[in-house]
Amino acid sequence: MINKDQKSVENEKVSVFISYGHDEYAVVAERLRDDLTKRGHDAWFDKIELRTGDNWLLKITKGIKKSSWVILLMTPHSMRIPNGVCLDETVFARSEGKNILPLMLKSVEVPFCIISLQYMFCEKIVCSPDEEADKQIEIDEKEYQEALNTIIEILNNKDERLRWGGLLSLLKDKLKPLENDIYRNRYNSDFVGRKWLFEKHEEWAKDEESKVFVLQGGPGTGKSEFVKALCFWGKEEKEIKKEKIGGIHFFEYSDSRKNNVRAMLKSLAYHLAVRVPEYAKELAQRKDLEEEQNPNALFNSLFIEPLDKIKNQINETVVLIIDALDEAGDEKQKIIDIIVEKFKETPKWLKLFVTARPEEEIKRRFEKFNPIVIDVEYAKENERDIEGYLKTQLEKDGIEHSNYDIMKLVEKSEGSFLYAVKIMKLIKTGKVSIKNIEDFPKDMKDMYLADFERIFEQKDEEQIKKLNLL
Repeated sequence: MINKDQKSVENEKVSVFISYGHDEYAVVAERLRDDLTKRGHDAWFDKIELRTGDNWLLKITKGIKKSSWVILLMTPHSMRIPNGVCLDETVFARSEGKNILPLMLKSVEVPFCIISLQYMFCEKIVCSPDEEADKQIEIDEKEYQEALNTIIEILNNKDERLRWGGLLSLLKDKLKPLENDIYRNRYNSDFVGRKWLFEKHEEWAKDEESKVFVLQGGPGTGKSEFVKALCFWGKEEKEIKKEKIGGIHFFEYSDSRKNNVRAMLKSLAYHLAVRVPEYAKELAQRKDLEEEQNPNALFNSLFIEPLDKIKNQINETVVLIIDALDEAGDEKQKIIDIIVEKFKETPKWLKLFVTARPEEEIKRRFEKFNPIVIDVEYAKENERDIEGYLKTQLEKDGIEHSNYDIMKLVEKSEGSFLYAVKIMKLIKTGKVSIKNIEDFPKDMKDMYLADFERIFEQKDEEQIKKLNLL
C-alpha cells in the first residue's frame, strides 16, 4: 500500500464513470460514488444521472466520454455474457482511450475484452449475503477505507505503474501481452448459424487423442467471426461450448507486432496464466522469461516445462486459439513448425484451435490434423448459414423479400459471409434495392470494384492520375 498525505491525494478533481451490475453489490457502487463526491471528484452514477424517459444509451455514452476514468465493479452479474452492459461500457471506454480501473468484488472469470487489464482484488471489502437470513452484503470498513485510499491515489496518478496485481502484474511486465483488436469486439449479436461447426468443435474438444483443430476457408467465409463466437458465446443461451478458452492471438498482416512469433507465444502464455492460476505460479518462478531465445527454446520455457509440473492438476479442457495464421508473414513457417512438432508435448488437457486460409503449405503441413475446410467439404452447410443470416437481417429490418431473392443473394455470395454482410449494409442504407438483385455485384471482386467506382465517381481524371491509379 502506498501512503500519501490524504490532502495531496484529494486536491485534483477527477471525473469518474462507475460501471456496475444492478445486483446485491450495487451498495458498493453507491458508497464509492458518495465517497468520491465528498472528496471533490465528479462521479457519474446511473441512479443519479438517469431519469425516467431518458435515452439511457446516449446518456451513458456521454457519461463515459466526459470521464477520464472508468471504475468497473466486477461481479458474476456485471461480467455476464451475453447481455453484460458493463462489458459494453468497458469496450466503449477502451475504444475512447479512457483509463480503466477494474475492482474484483467477487471472484469471476475475466472476460477476454478486459483480460489484459490489471485489477484490484477487493473481495475482502464485502461480506457475501447470507441467503438463509436474507441479509444484504455488508462492507468491511477497514478494508474498504484502505481500498478507497488506493483508488484515489491511482485516479490522481494515472502514470504510476499499478502494483496490486501480484503474480499477474509481474507476468504482464515480463511477457508484455499484446492488445488484439478481437478482444475489444464483443460477440456479434447478428451472428447466426454454424451449428454444424460448433458440433464439430465440441466433438474435438471431447476427443482426448486430438490436440489440434484446424479450420480453413477462403477470405470472407467467417472464420474470425466463428472465433469471436467461441470466445463470447453465452452459456445462458447455448450449451455447446463446454471447454475453457485459455487464450487467443489474432494475426494481422499489416501489424508487425502481432506477426512476431515470440510476441505471440508470450501473449498466449500470459492469457493462459490469467485463466489457470496453477500455471501462473509456475511461470512466475522462471528466470528466463525475458531472455532472448529462439522460438523452440521459448516454447519450452513458456509452455512445455512449466505445464509439465501441473499436468495432473487440471481436470478440464483448455483451448488456445490462433486466428488468421495465413497473415503471419515471414514468421508463418516458424509457427507452423512449433504447432506440428512441439505442441504435442504439452499436457492432454491443453488443445489448440487454428484458423487459416487453405494455402498449399498450410494444407500440406496440417493434413495430419484432418482440417475442417469450410469452402469445400462443408459448402452446403455454409450456404445454409448465409441463407439464415440474410433471412434474419431482412426480417429484422422489415425489408420485403421473397425466397427467390434470398436464393439469388446466396448464389452471389459464392460462400462468402463477407459478401452477405456487405450487401446487407448496402440494402439497409438504401444504396441498392433488393428489387434489382440482378444488378448487384456478382462477387467480392465486383463488390470492391463497385466500392472503388463509388469513391472516385466525383474525382476527375487528373486527380486520379496524381494518385497513380491510372
